[in-house]
Amino acid sequence: MSLSIEESDYQEALEDFKEDFPDILYKIDQFLEAIREDEKYFNSCSELYLLFNGLRGTGQYLKFKEIIDVCTVVEEAVLVLKHRKPPIKQEMIDWLLMIYDHMVDWDKDLKDGITDLMPLDSYTLSMIKTASVSTEKSSDILSRLTVLIVEPSEALRTKLKSFLEPRVKKVYSAGNPNSVTKQIEKFKPDIIITETEFESLNAIDFIKNTKTFYKDVPFIALISQKGDTKVLEELEKIPVDGFFQKPLNAKSLLNKLWQIATVFYEQKWVKIADKELNKYIQSLKPLDENIKEVRRIGMDREATTKDLADVITKDPIMTAQVLKAVNSPIYGFRQEINSISHGVGMLGKDSVVAVILQNTFAEDFEGKMDFSPYLMGEDRFYTVAKRRMDLMTFWFSKVSMSDLALLNTSALLGNLGQVLISKEVIRREIQNDFSTIISETANPKAAEAEYFNTTTEDVTADILAYWGLEEELVDSIRFSFDLTNASNEIKKLAIANFVVYSTISTINPEINEETVENMAEFLTEMNFDATLYKKAVKKLQEQE
Repeated sequence: MSLSIEESDYQEALEDFKEDFPDILYKIDQFLEAIREDEKYFNSCSELYLLFNGLRGTGQYLKFKEIIDVCTVVEEAVLVLKHRKPPIKQEMIDWLLMIYDHMVDWDKDLKDGITDLMPLDSYTLSMIKTASVSTEKSSDILSRLTVLIVEPSEALRTKLKSFLEPRVKKVYSAGNPNSVTKQIEKFKPDIIITETEFESLNAIDFIKNTKTFYKDVPFIALISQKGDTKVLEELEKIPVDGFFQKPLNAKSLLNKLWQIATVFYEQKWVKIADKELNKYIQSLKPLDENIKEVRRIGMDREATTKDLADVITKDPIMTAQVLKAVNSPIYGFRQEINSISHGVGMLGKDSVVAVILQNTFAEDFEGKMDFSPYLMGEDRFYTVAKRRMDLMTFWFSKVSMSDLALLNTSALLGNLGQVLISKEVIRREIQNDFSTIISETANPKAAEAEYFNTTTEDVTADILAYWGLEEELVDSIRFSFDLTNASNEIKKLAIANFVVYSTISTINPEINEETVENMAEFLTEMNFDATLYKKAVKKLQEQE
């Protein structure tokens, strides 16, 4: 049988690809080696992106889905790396080498005439958290921090300020402790450097009093009188985090600052422990007893909608929250609903409980939730949450009714962390840079990783943990994009959240068919019935 022109072109392109593929692998190998060197990092990122982008184009032409899937994920990861500072984490190197080794196996198959390439399992493709694509040196961490200098000598203040400004985020200074109390509250310094001698003022008392209110802020004390053992003994009792005898040695001071940056703040960039985000959480109102009772009834499969409605009607605030939600355009009921029993019946127990938690959180912000850093408005935030919950309901009502109450809550509340991250982005005045990364990558996790080394899901998990909600709920969200670290008990729930959060992203409620196919493949590998998920997606799309 003679080949058609199209078939002939395809075979020619395939033979060219087989011939070129070893050279492509060689270049990938070289840039994976070079990316570990700081001076070659950014160029290596750019070259790897171009290689995988070109390879994905060839894969699309030759209809190699296996190549397309791998290149799509690697492109996204490398695009994030391009927005980060070196060095790259070993975890990321290991992942890229795992992919490279799999591609070497493809080359062997192609040379043997095998074009039915072995796919890389989607679990491996999903195992790298975006927030883990890079790490930071202590000097990089230091560049994120604010330092306050309290020093009576104007000459030394000026010299210290000039020395620190290129190395830290911001420097504030004052001539004596009496003038800095309001500055500490306003500027929220990460490190305080203070003299221990001031005229008519006990500097030791100043340090003690300040650490009473700001116990997590490290202090470096400067000592003027050589051999002042009394002062040293007092400083050791407080204790301070470092002290230096004047005149100062610049290198020693810088080493101490790097040490403090690492010890106090390295891990704080990894998850929610970023202190400003954590302060927001600590300022939230605790859940009152009525809300806890609502949550208890919601989790009780024997309780009825009437039981839930009876509790809600006793609380005017919860009553208003439920009626407002059930009559909002997001739920789309045609007639106005005026009774709680009717509203609870229409929404269902699980949805009502999740809505009350969501609105309780929103009320802490007095309706002032600004999502502009994520290039979206409040309507989209609520739409994403609602569609996630609908998808979870359609799906897990056919999988496990016993897990549905918890998963409905995790679906609706999974994007709460965006509220706090947006607030902090605006406070730090980094909105343009944050939004630019989202615009360029279409991946909010890239921006969250860059500026907070955390994710929306991690922040949400810490909010729910602060409220004292059950550990299963918290961990199902926390490990949704970190499945390799999820315990066996929580993995099923974390997988469900991962799939729903991936199907409907935090910034776009629209469903991408390619994502659905990838998630279905992933679920099959995880021993789930992927057809139930796909049916749920179809049902959700029919609602549009």
